[in-house]
Amino acid sequence: MGFRERQVDGLTSIVILSYNRPENLRRNIESLYASTNKPFEVILFDNASPYNETHDLLTELEGRTRANGNGLVKIVRNNENVGCSAGRQQALTYTRGEFIVTMDDDMTYKEGWLDALHERLEQDPMIAAAMCKTVFPNGIIQVNGGGYIEQEHSRLVNFIPLDHYKSENDPQLTDEQDCDWIGGGATIVRRSVAEQVEHKSKEIYLNGYEDYDYSLQIRKLGYRIVNCPTATVYHHHFGHDLKESAEL
Repeated sequence: MGFRERQVDGLTSIVILSYNRPENLRRNIESLYASTNKPFEVILFDNASPYNETHDLLTELEGRTRANGNGLVKIVRNNENVGCSAGRQQALTYTRGEFIVTMDDDMTYKEGWLDALHERLEQDPMIAAAMCKTVFPNGIIQVNGGGYIEQEHSRLVNFIPLDHYKSENDPQLTDEQDCDWIGGGATIVRRSVAEQVEHKSKEIYLNGYEDYDYSLQIRKLGYRIVNCPTATVYHHHFGHDLKESAEL
């Protein structure tokens, strides 16, 4: 599936899937604008949300920019729910950026997150992709930018996330390193590499694992995939949010 738009050098395209979580989506966009300074655009890909509240928000956000023109929001309304993986693949075709970031709509951003991702890529042209440190709002780490594969009984493999369930203030957190896999959200990839790999359809990955496949496709091309501990995003996941934890 080819890209529809011509590349704009230096631009980062931030792809966010939308499906019936307008409060999360609004919080995401407000945080994105507050914490991001590099040139960026936003591709909001709606996976056929049936709720009017979601569509009203998409209409409100469409065409939004900062006063200086940075951060243009483009809305893509899909006519069917194709799932997360295929939705990302379709959304990528609308991007113009030299770099592409895939995000979940229930994430928010810490100041400097995108600068840190770019600095990580600049370390080596063979680094194709890097993932943020993803933290729940209660301060517990979901994954510190990726993980490794552990083989079991010669056939089974386990995908182990770095620093899973450690405190974000733990003094012994993993530093920068190459990873066997990185996640599908909170991740930056070079457009030149994204054109060579694919987020698979929902018929292949109904219950996850598509991000592992995407990572392995990149590695098969000979590129490095790495974590980026200095780029932090917060994942407002049920059961781990500050408000929800207080109510439990």
